[in-house]
Amino acid sequence: MLAACITGVSQAAPQRSSGIALGPVVRVSHFGSAHVFQAFLAASPADPKRLMLCGSLENSGELWMHAYVLLSTDGGKRWRRTLLDDTTGWMSEEACVFGTGNRAYFTAGASDVYNGSPHHESGHTHVYHSEDGGATWSKMYSRPDGWIDWPWLTVVHSQSGGETVVFFGNHATDKLGHWMDARPAVQEWDNASGVLTAPVAIDGPNVNGTFSGGSVTLADGTALFAAPSRSLGTASWATSEGGMRVFAYDVATHNLTDRATLRTVMGGAFGFPASMAMAIRGKYKDRLYSAWTEFDARVSQLWIASSDDGGFNWSSRPVVEGIGSKKAGECGLRSLTFAQVAVDRNGAVGLQWLENSTDMVFAASLDGGRTFGGRTVLSEYGKSAGQTAQYIGWTVPWNEYTRAAQALNWLGKPFRQMWDAKHLGLSVRLGPSRTLQEGELVADAAGEFHAGWSQPQPDSKYVYMSRAISVDRTALITPLPKTTRGAKCRSNPDLQGVEETIPDPVVPATADEDVTASFAIVPTKSSYDAVTHHVTAAFNLLNNGDKPLAGRFYLRVLGLHSDFGTPKAQFDRLDLSERELAPKAQTAPMRLRFTITGFKPMHVLVGAAVAMYLRVYRIQE
Repeated sequence: MLAACITGVSQAAPQRSSGIALGPVVRVSHFGSAHVFQAFLAASPADPKRLMLCGSLENSGELWMHAYVLLSTDGGKRWRRTLLDDTTGWMSEEACVFGTGNRAYFTAGASDVYNGSPHHESGHTHVYHSEDGGATWSKMYSRPDGWIDWPWLTVVHSQSGGETVVFFGNHATDKLGHWMDARPAVQEWDNASGVLTAPVAIDGPNVNGTFSGGSVTLADGTALFAAPSRSLGTASWATSEGGMRVFAYDVATHNLTDRATLRTVMGGAFGFPASMAMAIRGKYKDRLYSAWTEFDARVSQLWIASSDDGGFNWSSRPVVEGIGSKKAGECGLRSLTFAQVAVDRNGAVGLQWLENSTDMVFAASLDGGRTFGGRTVLSEYGKSAGQTAQYIGWTVPWNEYTRAAQALNWLGKPFRQMWDAKHLGLSVRLGPSRTLQEGELVADAAGEFHAGWSQPQPDSKYVYMSRAISVDRTALITPLPKTTRGAKCRSNPDLQGVEETIPDPVVPATADEDVTASFAIVPTKSSYDAVTHHVTAAFNLLNNGDKPLAGRFYLRVLGLHSDFGTPKAQFDRLDLSERELAPKAQTAPMRLRFTITGFKPMHVLVGAAVAMYLRVYRIQE
């Protein structure tokens, strides 16, 4: 059950270190069996006590996600849920922003779920607006023309007192069921009309992966968005060029342009999303800041950039360098992630990042971003990291090597090489809950920073945590060391012993009819027993054809493989109870069980998978 009223739980007394004062760690989310996924934090520009959190809820092992909004009116001490969108079984692409006065906006994408999988292109983007600071919300608007992928919102004010909300998306449909040829894309929301405008594509070359996590609005009404990008059709990070870019949208002319490239790298990748902020007063008024992480197979870095001319020209440099393991000479794919930058009312620049997956770290600059200091660990998770149970993520109706896919990308292999949809299959995403996620940093209207992140509990459920931060501008802040852990690494454990292809299934000889092509898999729930190492995957089979199926059927497991452990099946055949199945009808619930042992260390954020090849046969009588 989802709690409608949420009370924050303080986990530590306030602390002060080198000019940086910390409030207590507060648990924000209390969603019972569900946990948070992809959360975003916003602060009201008018009310210093009003904060908003939005994102997805998911239930471990089940293929569903719902969208939510949480609100705090006391500076983050207590939170309550004010909106839940469960229109479909797969709600994602959430974003939220405060407007002028008491206005607030929230969006979520409702995927079209059928045949066991979400289909974004035939889903709809939902929009809500609030006139009381997010306490209550308008009736839902559903975009008739479909979906916006990874929207980021910013508000552009007009001289008449109105405002336009700009939706910057990595991709969008131009009509229901059809993706635009060009990307990224922008749409506008106006409260007076109550609709989203048609998407506007970029005026220039198409790029991919523009997952923005920060924006500002300039005095002339131009909306700027920071986002990583890569050319369309790129197969691998290791063999291609990527860029950290700033995109500009002019509401008056409805024109989207690529304003500046902050950095270009070959053979590496940018962490996402990118962050952006602007000083609104003080000595460095109107200075823009952007922060991001980048990494390759050897090292990861945290970068900061600044601009004093509206984002046309930038000065960029790395401020922290780290490796992916405490053991010198060995590293994973990422050790510095989730970069965030914000500016308080007094012009202090706050910088936040996740270090080695267990420490959420904050530092501040009092000189316009030239130097940072006062390194402070915000989270209190590092001492208990690794003590959580194995984490069950989604169960998906195809075969995949999640860990291998990301690792092989560094070797120049196409990412989707490790997703095999040619054969009927089922994959359970399973991994250790040892990493913090979803770092966020905002500054409120009174000059205080608020940090947020999601953190696994002992039962592996992720909850959202927050902490208030105050920077003393008169205190001496200890300079930030550039290198955080050891030397550059020589090897990457994620690249060792990885199979380059998923093995093809061995199809046994049989006189029975293979009717696999007539079926689809609909995953329902998966579970993991940490004592017995049993994984149970529950699902239904669906008649995917337009004709009834009749006869005696059984399901065979032809292969079981994993990219991070050793799986062993507890079965090889399941008989279907149904003797006839109408088109689009589903069977009774079915369960497959296997054990998984011999876990390998993982450094990728998305975990790994245990996958199985399946076949459905009709007995010849």
